[in-house]
Amino acid sequence: MNYKDFHIFEKLNEKIIFFPESLSCYKLDENSYNILKNYKKRNIDLPTELKEFIENNRIKNSESINKEKIFYDNINFNTLVLNVVQECNMKCIYCFADNGTYGNTSIMKFETVKLALEKLYNNKFDQLSISFFGGEPLLNFKLIKEVVEYIEKNFDQKPSYNITTNGTLLNEETAKFLKKYNFKVMISIDGNEEENNLLRPLKNNENSFRKIVNGIKLLEKFEIDYYTRITVTKFNQEFDDFWKVYKFKNVVRAFVAPEDYTLLPDLKKYNKKIESYVSGKDNTISEIILSSIIVRKNRIKNKNQLKINCLGGVREISLSADGNLYMCHRATGIEKYYIGNIFKNTHDEIIKSAYNLFNKIMIGIENERCKKCWAKNLCGGGCHLKNDLQKGYPKEIKNYFCELIKLEYEWAMVLLSKEIANKETSNKVII
Repeated sequence: MNYKDFHIFEKLNEKIIFFPESLSCYKLDENSYNILKNYKKRNIDLPTELKEFIENNRIKNSESINKEKIFYDNINFNTLVLNVVQECNMKCIYCFADNGTYGNTSIMKFETVKLALEKLYNNKFDQLSISFFGGEPLLNFKLIKEVVEYIEKNFDQKPSYNITTNGTLLNEETAKFLKKYNFKVMISIDGNEEENNLLRPLKNNENSFRKIVNGIKLLEKFEIDYYTRITVTKFNQEFDDFWKVYKFKNVVRAFVAPEDYTLLPDLKKYNKKIESYVSGKDNTISEIILSSIIVRKNRIKNKNQLKINCLGGVREISLSADGNLYMCHRATGIEKYYIGNIFKNTHDEIIKSAYNLFNKIMIGIENERCKKCWAKNLCGGGCHLKNDLQKGYPKEIKNYFCELIKLEYEWAMVLLSKEIANKETSNKVII
């Protein structure tokens, strides 16, 4: 038995043990917790009862994934990201895409999309989701209309459509079109007027917050399904009453992943905010602070082992305006994640290249540090691009995104623990 066979921690007087291989999670009594804490520090002998308890729960999952066979046989790119315009009307201070250009200001042509649909999917779209992306995709609304109307007119099998937009260019015409073809919309807003206008300024210096809110009102007027995304930085990590007042639908949040590490939220402050919310000490904090933590809680509760977090280049592929293919939208323009070109390569060449790239990246996340991590079967290696970014961060935060994931999983276990608060708590199973 090894001390790495389990992870113990305490938050809000909840003393918890987690077994990485079996994904089992328990509440501990005070005495058991202290014994195990000392064991991890000094590798002391354990009482027989605790030793049996650990042995029974640390059983390794014998199921192994043959990544090569599974993903070579099943590469199907069921999400196609179309970077319909590599240009934007905003200049967000954390933009990963060089103000939406990906280093190459350009506009996609219909012929590029048409060839991609033929070459990648043989014009069979029943399992396909097309994601219109940018830059700001509504700067090329003409192409979006042309693509959708071409598919709807000429083919029986229809894909689903979605669009990621900053919302500032939404109007009655675009809203009616999105409604007609049952689009799902992702719209970004980063907090109150001051926070949003700081983080997401328009190039013409108009008030982006008001334009985004007006865009959301249009989506609601036409009853269009939409999600509201907040990108969390050090400038907007308060999760305050603003989110309660506006009551936007389906709020999802994501921590910024910038080259400029000074924009990163402070994880210690984030931890304290979660603690204040969960403990009930601060009722000004919005429930959206728990959005990603609840997702993680459900993963543990359902024992959903996550061997591979990112399926970019396997389930998703991104098409740039000039016809280059990359493993995901964020990888667009980055040579390391280049798969091929829709004009130059055959279907089989693209599939083979995606297979080689995926397996090369998978080797990278199976390093010794990952293998020894207690969250290895919950994390799945994280985002490859974030992993690359944090390598360039200062030493004290070079594992920033790893620490964020582990912090949120610990709070997920605390939430699970509180769900059984009225039951017996001595070495009580949480899941």
